[in-house]
Amino acid sequence: MVALCYYAISFAVCFCELILIYLLLFSSIYLDRAELYVSFHFQGS
Repeated sequence: MVALCYYAISFAVCFCELILIYLLLFSSIYLDRAELYVSFHFQGS
């Protein structure tokens, strides 16, 4: 039973870390694109 709880906790922690990593990657890509768009937009005007 203790091992089962330990596996469940470790799985949840790994899952949360994966979600955080995906969010960071997605947000960084999105911010880069937004920054490029903003700089291009201001250069054009």
